[in-house]
Amino acid sequence: MNPVLPRTHFVPDGEAHEMPDGTIRETLPTTQGVEPPIRVGSLIAAADACRLAGNGSHTHILPDTRCPGEEVLAIASPEGWAAYRYVNFDQPITETVLEMEANGFGEVKIWGDDELIGEIPVRPTNGERWKMKSTVRSVSGIHTLYLEWKLDEECTAIIKRISMLL
Repeated sequence: MNPVLPRTHFVPDGEAHEMPDGTIRETLPTTQGVEPPIRVGSLIAAADACRLAGNGSHTHILPDTRCPGEEVLAIASPEGWAAYRYVNFDQPITETVLEMEANGFGEVKIWGDDELIGEIPVRPTNGERWKMKSTVRSVSGIHTLYLEWKLDEECTAIIKRISMLL
């Protein structure tokens, strides 16, 4: 048995990941590692996505040129998504905020697994970072949070933070 790894990790079904033979079964990567799920009301760094997908794979985690030592989610594909496993919606949220910049138009949908939580219109920010907000639909429990974007063909965007306000 590996003495460095904890004996169990969080998974939604609560099962231990250590197998009877002492091996540890493969697990999905999570945003928070072996810590408990992220609670609503916490800031989530967009660069902490545990999975990215984009049309043409033009979605990257890059250094934040405005904040040395920090990173951003850089989007240069018209369609794609980022996943954040796991978020605990243990309290009702009133809105979702993305701190971002963009040079075109589009939309970001926020999902809790397969439940649509909110939609944020994207518009040009003239090189500034704006806080773009969405009202939300109620969701409860522990979910994977997804950001799904559809942007104009030439649009690029940077997302710095995600916050779900109580």
